[in-house]
Amino acid sequence: ALEQKRQAAKAKFEASQKAKGLVEYNGKWGTPEQVKQWKEIEVGLDKNFTHLSHFEFEEFIAELFRKMGYDTTVTRKTGDFGIDVVAKNSKDAIAIQVKQNSPGNHVGAVTVQNVLGSMWQYKANKAIIITTADFTVQAEQQAREAPVELWNKRTLHEMVRKYFIDK
Repeated sequence: ALEQKRQAAKAKFEASQKAKGLVEYNGKWGTPEQVKQWKEIEVGLDKNFTHLSHFEFEEFIAELFRKMGYDTTVTRKTGDFGIDVVAKNSKDAIAIQVKQNSPGNHVGAVTVQNVLGSMWQYKANKAIIITTADFTVQAEQQAREAPVELWNKRTLHEMVRKYFIDK
């Protein structure tokens, strides 16, 4: 009887919270905007992923691509030919390099050249370079006609919101 009362009280409380437009997340109730903010903080968007080590960031990117529907492998830490994650689905094999750069520390053309040169090692048909900063004009020119996508901080944050937060 006591358990039934507890369950009924809990259901009543949840209904009253939902009636106020609140959402439960990890045992807390908040507005949808608050919950979105909590998720962004939890994932590290607010800190631009500076709380993660390089290897944790590679694992995080692998998880992002898993959420996007790819099978992913984080490459070994040395002798990886500059590729950090390999993501595969029925259409693509993508060689991914991640750069945790501070703002203003842009990724240059040499990185694009190196990634293009390393794709063969993983039988990749495309590559993505992901940075927490941005790219130089030369890097963008180098990538323009090549099978390589450049994801700067803005693109990375959009993809993280789409696959970790807005789902």
